[in-house]
Amino acid sequence: MSLPNTPRSNPEVARPTPRTLPTPSTSAATRTISGKKTTATPAPVRPFLFDASNYRLVIIGVVLILLGLFLMAGGKSADPHVFRYDEVFSFRRVTLAPVLMMIGFCLQIYAILKKPAVAREAIAVVMEDTRAADR
Repeated sequence: MSLPNTPRSNPEVARPTPRTLPTPSTSAATRTISGKKTTATPAPVRPFLFDASNYRLVIIGVVLILLGLFLMAGGKSADPHVFRYDEVFSFRRVTLAPVLMMIGFCLQIYAILKKPAVAREAIAVVMEDTRAADR
C-alpha cells in the first residue's frame, strides 16, 4: 500500500506556507539579486474599515441601549406579598425602554454597514494601484 504524496510521507514535497499580507513601507527598499540592484516599490496602504463617524454612531447606539436597560430596571416591592401593577407595567418599562433599545440596536447595524466616504476614495486609489501593478 502506497502512502499519499504528502509532506509527512515524502520530504521532497513542498510544504505549504502561510499567506502573509504585504507590509506598507515608507521608503523603497533596495536589494541585490544575482549582482543586480533592484528597487522594490512600497505596498499600497489599505484604508481603515471605519472612520470617526462610524465610531460615533456605535458609541451613541451603546449609550441608547444602556439607557434602555437602565429605564427597564426596578419595580421591586419591599413586601413580597404586594404586587405593584402600575410600577411594573408602567409606560417607562414596557414602551419607552424597549423602543430606546431597538433604536440603539438599529443604530449599531447602520454604523457597521455604513461605508465612510474617505474609504470609498481610498479603495478606488488602491484598486487603481493594483491594476497598474498587474500590467
